[in-house]
Amino acid sequence: MGIDGAVRALGVPASWHFYIISLAAMLGPGDEVIVARDLHTSLLTALIHTGARPIYVAPRLHPSFDISLGVSADDVAAVLAAYPAARLVVLTSPSYWGVASDVAGIATVAHARGVPLYVDEAWGRISPSTRSCRVPPWQAVPTWP
Repeated sequence: MGIDGAVRALGVPASWHFYIISLAAMLGPGDEVIVARDLHTSLLTALIHTGARPIYVAPRLHPSFDISLGVSADDVAAVLAAYPAARLVVLTSPSYWGVASDVAGIATVAHARGVPLYVDEAWGRISPSTRSCRVPPWQAVPTWP
């Protein structure tokens, strides 16, 4: 825990091991977890190992290129309202295409409901969409209310 009270975690190579360990600490069999549909496959593998029940939220798609434009805070809010027992929100940002979701907005929505946000930002250090972020990527992974 940082001096500001935020919980932080640092992953290592072979990150799916880290995902399994950290998600297993937060989730149990049957727990509902809100998952961005464009998540990294290693996160999906970790969720399978926990026995948690994924509730998918679809990213918005580019109308011409049909690639993910990220997950919106409004979409996460709607899914959290439909599944109030959800214990966690999980997303990958930026995506494989370098598009970042509104992590700050999603964190605000999730934390307002007392739900932690887990963000895989493995692509963040090389993505142009995150170079202007005010907070280093490791300070947003994971975030707790």
